[in-house]
Amino acid sequence: MVLNIDNFYDFRHDIRSIASLEDYKPGLLAIGYKNGNIGMFDFEECKELEVWEEAHLSEIRSMVVMNKYQRNVFLTSCDSELKFWDLTNGKCLNKVKEMSFVSCLTYMGSLIATQFITGHSMMIKLW
Repeated sequence: MVLNIDNFYDFRHDIRSIASLEDYKPGLLAIGYKNGNIGMFDFEECKELEVWEEAHLSEIRSMVVMNKYQRNVFLTSCDSELKFWDLTNGKCLNKVKEMSFVSCLTYMGSLIATQFITGHSMMIKLW
């Protein structure tokens, strides 16, 4: 199924990444915007529930839900920061500043894998 969200919702900023929060709340998506904000969008209600302004200094590149209860999300952005957020209250729990741009990440059970660019090389780091 494909949903064209332009048909029923006018997003204020360009979307750069999304993560499903279906187990946390049915129909809920975390949305990473070009301007560094994070939005929570409810497809069942067809509305954005909240926006965390200036969550990052630049565009959100990747996000992944971290635990089985889907209460935490890990984000990367073009500002070279990785941040760990609590979805229940919108608080940043931890952040790490990398030396270079982190382009994507994935959750692998007890590890996080990030891809980053350093000089002319692409590297993968396990956390």
